[in-house]
Amino acid sequence: MPTPVIVRPASEHDWPVLELIFQLSRQAAFHWQSSADFIQGQLRAQSEGECIWVAEENDGRIVGFVSVWPANDFIHHLYTAPDRQGLGIGPALLRALPDWGQRRYTLKCLALNLPARRFYDRQGFQALELGDGEDGPYWLLAHPA
Repeated sequence: MPTPVIVRPASEHDWPVLELIFQLSRQAAFHWQSSADFIQGQLRAQSEGECIWVAEENDGRIVGFVSVWPANDFIHHLYTAPDRQGLGIGPALLRALPDWGQRRYTLKCLALNLPARRFYDRQGFQALELGDGEDGPYWLLAHPA
């Protein structure tokens, strides 16, 4: 059953929790990468200029976030706390994006991250092309408008 969450814009005091979710989720999902690749503060540097929304449970706990580069509706990051995955938080974050379902959002999903790829398939994303990046091969996916 989906967990009820409130999706709101991120604030400055959210950063420590966002960084923690970012690190823990990446360590769990990117099992082929060294833990040395996950450096504190990476999220803030990587998401500069992006719009970030957080998913917050009724008790105030932040359990996920999404960051979007607004110039081209590119979803740069979508992460849920590892202990809250599979509870509908990711879909809730996507549905909260501006004009979701009416605008074409894109993202890159690492080819080795099969659980994420299955998640995006279930959300209606379609593969556009296979590319190669510094973290390895990735799929460019789009959610049709």
